[in-house]
Amino acid sequence: MKVNPKFLMMMAALAAGSATAATTSTTAGTIITNVASATYDDPISGTPVTPFNSNTVQTTVLPLPDFDIRFQNNTPTDGGTQNALNTTTKVVLNAVPGQAVETLYTAINLGNTPLTIGLSVNQVGAGGQSVAYFPAGTTDFVNTPSTAQIVVQADDPNTPIDEGVTNFIQRIVIPPTATRTDVFGATPIGRVTGTGTTLAADGTVTGNGYATGSINEEENKALGTDWQFVAITMFASTLDNKPNPSTPPTNPVDPGGNPYTPTPASGPVNVPTLPVGPDATPNTPPVNPSSPGYMDGTTPIIPNATGDTQIAYPAADPDNLADFVTFTNALTNTSAQGDALQLFPSGAVATNGTLNAGWTFDAATGTFTQNAGNPLTEIRVTFLNPNGTPVTVKTGATYPTLIVPANSSAYYLTRITYPDPDDSAPVLSRSVTTDVDSINDAGFAPETGGSTTNTIMPAAAQFGDATAPLGAVPTPATNQTVRPNGTFGGVSSPDVTDATAIFPMDVVNNGTYNDTYILSAGTAVPGTTVRYFYADGTELGTITSGPNTGKYVTTVVAAGSELKVFARIDVPTSTSTGVYAVSQNATGYFSTIPMSDTNNTVTVSPVGAVGVAKFTERTPTTAGSETVATPSGVSFPNPVNFTAQPNTGALPGQDITYRIIAKNTFNTSVARFFIRDTVPANTTFVSVSIVGVVASKTIYSVDGGNTWSATAPGVTATTVAVAIDNNNDLIPDALASGAEVSANFVVKVK
Repeated sequence: MKVNPKFLMMMAALAAGSATAATTSTTAGTIITNVASATYDDPISGTPVTPFNSNTVQTTVLPLPDFDIRFQNNTPTDGGTQNALNTTTKVVLNAVPGQAVETLYTAINLGNTPLTIGLSVNQVGAGGQSVAYFPAGTTDFVNTPSTAQIVVQADDPNTPIDEGVTNFIQRIVIPPTATRTDVFGATPIGRVTGTGTTLAADGTVTGNGYATGSINEEENKALGTDWQFVAITMFASTLDNKPNPSTPPTNPVDPGGNPYTPTPASGPVNVPTLPVGPDATPNTPPVNPSSPGYMDGTTPIIPNATGDTQIAYPAADPDNLADFVTFTNALTNTSAQGDALQLFPSGAVATNGTLNAGWTFDAATGTFTQNAGNPLTEIRVTFLNPNGTPVTVKTGATYPTLIVPANSSAYYLTRITYPDPDDSAPVLSRSVTTDVDSINDAGFAPETGGSTTNTIMPAAAQFGDATAPLGAVPTPATNQTVRPNGTFGGVSSPDVTDATAIFPMDVVNNGTYNDTYILSAGTAVPGTTVRYFYADGTELGTITSGPNTGKYVTTVVAAGSELKVFARIDVPTSTSTGVYAVSQNATGYFSTIPMSDTNNTVTVSPVGAVGVAKFTERTPTTAGSETVATPSGVSFPNPVNFTAQPNTGALPGQDITYRIIAKNTFNTSVARFFIRDTVPANTTFVSVSIVGVVASKTIYSVDGGNTWSATAPGVTATTVAVAIDNNNDLIPDALASGAEVSANFVVKVK
């Protein structure tokens, strides 16, 4: 058997998956000519005669059509799985909106006659794509017209060239509105319209061999059983937007996609998360060491990689300017394709990519601002490179853009600036969620896994006079009146009747994290200190080391709650009457918020008496040998050579000298103090004088103290008063608290 060498080559190519015309049929129109001949031995001569021919007969090879459309090089192979979009193995991954996907196909003539194959398309999936067919080798798809049919010659098995193959391109253009979840697909459908078979008398054959007018599918198979679908899936970012990780991820880069060496969250850092109640470490702020964490200046930040969140616990500052916290984030691209991702605060950008109402964006600084110009609600979110410069807007993007190679993590900073009008009013935590949008997909929407939340826990506190509702009032001038000779009371000490001043105070944690508070106070009441007690009468503990040694410290006060404490001042017996200021201070141990209440007062009421005793001169009399107890409770020992005995002797014409002693035991001075005596019967006035104290001026009165004169009374005086007038205003001076004054009153016996 003679075998055509090209047939062997074609079969080998098909076995290898190449798109070679699989036919050995003689080309239609080929005329097969046959002439018979005969010869014989001449019966006369006995020798063979010259062969002689019969008449010539001829047969024309008629068309036997067949065709197939396959992926070029038969890859993937022509098979049932390619008949549907969801089963085809010809899949193009990570397409982007507007992308053109070109697939090479081969039309194979499996018959022996040229065929004109009409091309149509079956497109399925999301829809909206455009599909067209072009000759193989086309590169300019704008100026090259598409084709709806191709001509495939019949293969001549007698030549080494494979004439029965025509390649073409299927071009699918993804719509610009495609979303990341869309799937597109298409397959060419090849059909041949039958033109019959006509054999002319001269042996010429016309027609393609299919019945005239018939519509013929590939390899005469049923429609839909020999399709070659291309499936196109859209690019979908695979992301994880993390807080600053404790272990650097693989292939860290900066926002521009350049290699970067990060500083990981190292921990431990101290954060104010102790539970409510007594602090076991009063010498340190109320903190728990938590790991891992990192610091933004003096602010500790705790990442939670599981929840893609991180929390900052800033202390307070002394001004009312806006504060900020800078967070470190790492956006990880776990896909096999690099991506360009825009950063924006959640809620700032609409699905069409424009800013929502109330938001502005400054590309020069990489800053989004909400409620710009409002000092109470303005929030600014700034995206920065690790070196502090703004993240730039890349080509094709609208907002700060990260270039994240495949299987890499881009580090960036998120700075949140927030109002700080004061440190006393209740505050809420401030959370900003950062979303990302890939510029490699359609629309503007947060990518799955691309969100991360940064939370700031601000501090706020109040300290002042206690109120029934939550909060303290530092402005009322609360006064406590005490009697310095009274008993000392507890936290429920009454006003006026005892020697203890109690000021109920509220320590209010209006912030968002737990804290303890350092208390200290001062008062002008001499010889006293301010002590602090809880409602059950237990005295607060004190700090035993460090710069706050000796100061009181509260138990841990939960965020959004208050602790009532009682400032207690025990006033000593000797305290002079008056109004004394009390200055109290509180400082957040972690938050460092300073607070004060400086207008409380203690009024010390007057207690005591003024006593007066009278003695008669008698020599000799030992000082202190006698005591005069007065009704006011003041007792006087006798001075030397004076007695309190009721009977002493004097001759007519002899002087009697009386010593009058007065003492002020009040805790305050007594005004207009003077000593008065009446000239006894049978005597005449001689003199009156102040003794025992230095008096720059003495004044006298003979009318019971109504009028005063610097001139001593004469002998006719019957009632005489004497007083000290050091300020020379002819008004008796005050007698100071605890002071004593004596006067000698001399009369002559008639």
